[in-house]
Amino acid sequence: MSESANREILNQIDESIRQGQTRRAAARIQALCEESSRLPRKEKLELARLARRAFIPALGILLLRPFVRPSASTIIKATPEERLEFAACLIWLGARSEGRELLAALDPATHPERDLFTSFALFSSWDYGAAVPLLRRYVRHPALAPYARLVGKANLAAALVHERLLPEARELLAELEAATRDGGHALLLRNILKLEAERAVYARDLARADRALGEALALAGSSPDDALFVEKWRAIARSDTAALHKIKREFLEMGEWEGVRDCDYHLSLLTKDLALGARLYAGTPYPRYRERFLGDFRELRERLPERFCWELGADSQRVSARDSVIEFSVPRGCGGLNDELLKPGQVPHRLLSVLASDFYRPFNLVELHSAVFPAKHYHPEFSADSMHQALRRLRAYLRRVRLPLQISENGGNYRLQAARPMTLWVGMGEAYEEKGASVKLEREATLLERRFLATEFTAEDAARALQLSRNSAIGRLRELSRLERVQKLGQGPATRYRFPSGS
Repeated sequence: MSESANREILNQIDESIRQGQTRRAAARIQALCEESSRLPRKEKLELARLARRAFIPALGILLLRPFVRPSASTIIKATPEERLEFAACLIWLGARSEGRELLAALDPATHPERDLFTSFALFSSWDYGAAVPLLRRYVRHPALAPYARLVGKANLAAALVHERLLPEARELLAELEAATRDGGHALLLRNILKLEAERAVYARDLARADRALGEALALAGSSPDDALFVEKWRAIARSDTAALHKIKREFLEMGEWEGVRDCDYHLSLLTKDLALGARLYAGTPYPRYRERFLGDFRELRERLPERFCWELGADSQRVSARDSVIEFSVPRGCGGLNDELLKPGQVPHRLLSVLASDFYRPFNLVELHSAVFPAKHYHPEFSADSMHQALRRLRAYLRRVRLPLQISENGGNYRLQAARPMTLWVGMGEAYEEKGASVKLEREATLLERRFLATEFTAEDAARALQLSRNSAIGRLRELSRLERVQKLGQGPATRYRFPSGS
């Protein structure tokens, strides 16, 4: 196929996405990816960008990884544009830390998308406040194309609404509504109307909220998800708890986990249900979300327990007696689960901490890999293998101690469940997030593993590789040995280390 023909197809896909026809766009993108070996490099970049916008970012990773993460034997160097798009795809998949690390090396003055994509990562952890200044800078950039500026302003409006900066959000949404109507951008207009409805609910302008919701639902291309979103905000606007409970059940059946979480948020506030509020707080891993919730639910702030009883198992809400009661504090180690096979800091413990950090939604393999191995780059094949091995180890542990706790998988997503009713006591401290010394140690382990995976090495070798003193390197190796990340061979001056096979 000629370059001009490829360009025409790419333009048609772009127009389909702008009109909200993402399924049609995704099918055409997948067909092009099957012939990607014949595409010029610049068109692979454009195809990766379209794949992300059509909600299939994994294809973008496959297209760009040979350039951004080339093998050691090649001299390929990624362009800043390839790094930008690769980072955006990582963020969409759930490898947010790695994506932000790539973006941090770029200058927003020459690559303004850096601010936009960083904001996407912040949105995914509900940190809309930190995204506001980045998006303000992005939309002011003089080199933006008109449609890119519209998208940036739409995201800024979303951040302003979530941060309850309502007067500024109202002005911006009015501007965006006019621009998207005039430009015929149906998908963007639908999203703007939904944001306007949310803003109007917070501003107690229920008539305006109802009008915006009705028009959003009437727009061509609206999906069942859109309809349920509209009904949710109508119920919130009218303080209709019965409708919210019904909508929550529908979200559960559809697997729309954040919709379920949002229903619990508003049900807690409307009914002043302290138990439901405590469950939402304990089962949500986003610090900014928790902070906002306690700001809205002041009664809960004063009566928040130190730990929460998470009931799992069939019909757990209707069972009073528990077959098992175990303690697991996130992330401060564990009580009833702790034995010689589940030491704090080791891979199975880190994996269980992540899975226990969110009561609402499952985790995909990319998210799990990013949280359990924060210093390792995501690889479509090797990262999946590492996580499958970690899942096998944790499942073997659970079988060994005969706990009914299970790790279920559905469509590549993983979550904790129980074969029979049981209770998991979850600490109310910060939800699981590798920080500080733990992240530093993991990064150092990864550096050593890359250098010495197939050979034995000494403390002096480790000191040179990590650029540390010998004593500091010995301390790191002692900790890695305790966590069974490395094996210690011999004693005294003859001591050597190696990485266990399959680690």
